[in-house]
Amino acid sequence: MFIKICGITREEDALLATALGADAVGFIFAPSSRQIAISRARDIARQLPADVLTVGVFRDAGKEKVMDIVNRVNLRAVQLHGRESPAECQWIAERVPVTIRGLPAGSSELSRFDDFGASAQTLDLQEGGTYTFDQSDSSNSGHPLRFSTTSDGSHGGGSEYTTGVTTSGTPGSSGAYTRITVAASAPTLYYYCTAHSGMGGQANTTITFGSTNLDGGSLSTVSVNTTAGVSIINVVGTGSDTTYGHGLGVIPKVYIVKLTSGTGDWYLQTSALDGGWDYLQLNTTAASNSMSATAPTSSVLYSSVTSSATAVFYAFAEIAGFSKFGSYKGNGNANGTYVYTGFRPAWTMIKRTDSTNSWIISDSKISPINLIDDYLAADLAQAEATTSAVGIDFLSNGFKIRNNANAMNNSSGTYFYMAFAKFPFKYANAR
Repeated sequence: MFIKICGITREEDALLATALGADAVGFIFAPSSRQIAISRARDIARQLPADVLTVGVFRDAGKEKVMDIVNRVNLRAVQLHGRESPAECQWIAERVPVTIRGLPAGSSELSRFDDFGASAQTLDLQEGGTYTFDQSDSSNSGHPLRFSTTSDGSHGGGSEYTTGVTTSGTPGSSGAYTRITVAASAPTLYYYCTAHSGMGGQANTTITFGSTNLDGGSLSTVSVNTTAGVSIINVVGTGSDTTYGHGLGVIPKVYIVKLTSGTGDWYLQTSALDGGWDYLQLNTTAASNSMSATAPTSSVLYSSVTSSATAVFYAFAEIAGFSKFGSYKGNGNANGTYVYTGFRPAWTMIKRTDSTNSWIISDSKISPINLIDDYLAADLAQAEATTSAVGIDFLSNGFKIRNNANAMNNSSGTYFYMAFAKFPFKYANAR
């Protein structure tokens, strides 16, 4: 069994841990209550026996900073727990004797772990989440993947952990998998090969958001609801065009992106206007513009995010009877355009695309009966307002504009809309 004591901040704790048989001690350089100063870690590391592995724990520090600390402290291993790309991990692995890559799990593509050049993979499993580890590739033949509460499982003196775990097929054969639904308050787990010692790693079970998606050229951390057609994707930029997995399984019709590590506009990108991809800005009144970026696929989004910057995407796929994204032409009449959605809307957002106008948000909570004339504006900081100039009716299978305002119904205007249902269509009633 290999034992690592992490979060060391005092020399006496490090020496006690090694005296009691710890094989490695970890210093946390990422923001944490156990974060340690570089100089302090260097002083402690100098006092440790030569056979003790010194490990630095990092999160999105950047490869140059990681190597600077490795050299200053004389670390022999690094443990990466951010959204480091395969290229960054490979670069570090070529320079550090031992590289451990921590990944929130979720995509079952364990075969891509080799892309990260890491010598061990620490998985992060979200409590309540279900994770399928695909063992159908021929490289899995003879290597059944199982879980244990003991490092290296049965090879380390432990037993197989079976709570929430199901298996199917023979590893290396079509359809083979190991699946786990992480129970509430599950212990720290270890995945291992039942046939061979030393093939596995740790699986943390206390993660509260998202799972790593390995479909793209760069890692993304994804929380997805395919039934509702919604995916939230957190990424770290590479500074160049790349792909990020979204997990929807279908091509999204709308996605919104915003930098989270800096200032910038909220970009809404959609194919709902003319079949091509256009963008608008949620925080401005600007008209739409055509995109030059590659269109998304059923598995990935294409984007260029500033190197090391963090960003969030909100991707939406249409779900019949629940959501609809499209466009309509205004008629300039108070008896305005009717738009069929296939369900009774509970919420709509409308934006004129050929001219500058605000984003008008209407919903059945703030206006429970027709005419709906209470609204919010996505591009403004103002409070909720009321005016018949943005009046709209929510009907059993769509919505009807009840105004001739430029923001919603100019006779020459083209409008983008997003609509979500209160109930699926079969439960909808007229108002």
